[in-house]
Amino acid sequence: MLKQSETGNSIYSHFYHVYGICFGSDVRIPGLEAEEISHQAMDIKIQMSNFPDEIIHGTPQPWPQYFIDPGDTADAPFNLVVYTLANGQYFYFRYGWGVEFIVDRRATHIWCQWRKSLSLEDASVYLLGPIIGFMLRLRGITCLHASSIVLGTDAIAFAGPSGAGKSTLAASFTAAGYPILSDDILAMTNKEDAVLAHPGYSRLRLLPNTFKNNPDLPDELPLLAPGWDKHYLDLAGNDYQFYSHTAQLKVIYIIDWSRPNTSAASIVDFSGVKSVAHLAANTYRNDLLDTHMKTQEFRFLGNLVNCVKIKKLYPTNNISTICETFELLLADAKNEITKPSSNLKIPESPKGTF
Repeated sequence: MLKQSETGNSIYSHFYHVYGICFGSDVRIPGLEAEEISHQAMDIKIQMSNFPDEIIHGTPQPWPQYFIDPGDTADAPFNLVVYTLANGQYFYFRYGWGVEFIVDRRATHIWCQWRKSLSLEDASVYLLGPIIGFMLRLRGITCLHASSIVLGTDAIAFAGPSGAGKSTLAASFTAAGYPILSDDILAMTNKEDAVLAHPGYSRLRLLPNTFKNNPDLPDELPLLAPGWDKHYLDLAGNDYQFYSHTAQLKVIYIIDWSRPNTSAASIVDFSGVKSVAHLAANTYRNDLLDTHMKTQEFRFLGNLVNCVKIKKLYPTNNISTICETFELLLADAKNEITKPSSNLKIPESPKGTF
């Protein structure tokens, strides 16, 4: 039995500015406390208390399957199944954990419900990750699976699959006093001959071995939700910085673990056309893109490699070397940012919207 939020309030009463767009929600969304704003025109409406059963019942079964992510073993339940409803007007996400979403193809509306044993906090973890990420993709916004920090007013990003160490690297920068721009999802747009990176929200998601092995981070951090293995670092407090403006993206480091057992991290140039395929492999929710969306993505990435420096980072599997890796990245990024470049134009203002 799935349980809806108990507020019973279908009026949009909370508004947030995240990834350059405005969300309106009928409940306060955990994790977006610092991003709440006064009422604005809504780009995306979120309902956590009114699941549209009429959309489900209006589509005869069996529903067309759009995507399936099987369980980790043959007899395990699925991780995710996505169906299309109403002749493709809606996507129905059913997570094996018991959280469900319906989103419209126009990327203007999200509905959510969850199993009785779960909570709004559990649902919000999915909402602020894969669901919002997919909505951005539906809106034609290319997103890297990356974490990003800001040096001065310029952004650098660490891209890679889940578990590659993106948030770990970002944590080493925020511990040293540098602001975080975004974690896990990096939304990007074009402006003239530059690529702009847009701020996410003021939480950095971390596994315990990340912050417990960094002497400049707390020994204990709150969980994303009860029962989850990830914790979060609150970037809206006094000890850390969150960069809430748009920044020009200058360097992308693709994290590559294909060189195991190296004694020290290394960085190599990887710019040019050859890097497009590697970037495409590290875009966010690329497994859910249709042919048209993939074409849009490749066009964007083809432009990106002409105005953003792409490099590969070969890390080590020793967490104790993270300080040396941080110093290596910091020196390399500073060098790239200060290089004169005729095809990179800094926007007049760091603020911007889609």
